[in-house]
Amino acid sequence: MKKILISVSRQTRVASIRNRVLKESGYAVVPASSSGEVLRMLERGKFAAVLIGHSISQKEKRELIGRIKGRSTVPVISIYDSWPDYQNRANAYIHNLDGPEGLLQIIAEVAGQQSLRP
Repeated sequence: MKKILISVSRQTRVASIRNRVLKESGYAVVPASSSGEVLRMLERGKFAAVLIGHSISQKEKRELIGRIKGRSTVPVISIYDSWPDYQNRANAYIHNLDGPEGLLQIIAEVAGQQSLRP
């Protein structure tokens, strides 16, 4: 059974590339563009992880991660573009330029499975 990920981004082009790579690697991906969307999804289903893209502001990331952690045990991966905000309590952090291999490795680590790609 495929692990299902929520991928949050406001940059449609970047998100579509990221989501395509994840799907090609064996994950099911549910895209979201707002915090409210993510929280509604978490109420309705089981997810392996939430990826929060670098297009989401640090302030909104902190608030969203706090709300996720208050309601769910799903791991959160924070994608950053300059430096990670360790105050946001994500389970893992990855730079947006680390590439697909780095992202897949982080997802495998936090979602508790072996990477689906060599």
